[in-house]
Amino acid sequence: ESSTCCVFICTRSMSMAVSRPANKLFTLLFVLEPTRMLLGLKKRGFAVGRWNGFGGKVQPNETIEEAAKRETEEECGLIVSELDKVGTLIFEFVGEPQLLEVHVFRTEQYSGVPTESEGLWLLAFLSA
Repeated sequence: ESSTCCVFICTRSMSMAVSRPANKLFTLLFVLEPTRMLLGLKKRGFAVGRWNGFGGKVQPNETIEEAAKRETEEECGLIVSELDKVGTLIFEFVGEPQLLEVHVFRTEQYSGVPTESEGLWLLAFLSA
């Protein structure tokens, strides 16, 4: 079963004539080294079977940055010390009134060893 999805990038505030519920907040973090990027192959959920960075839902009473760090630790075992925000993506699934707002980060400041989790496997540093 496939879904139709529309993606657009927010570069300025937009006014919408349509009344919508508040956006669902998500994070996505890319762990970088000078010539490599750490990615995980998704085991389940959205984008199953695809390589991706680390992230997920922002919990109540949690900042977006805290969520990015927590999700990265849960998904690959790394402790992130610094984040650089690189963008925001807005997804709209046809027929769904709520937009998905994904805050995208990068980091080169982390500690620990990448470890497989319940949701991700085949963690790999891929060269550019």
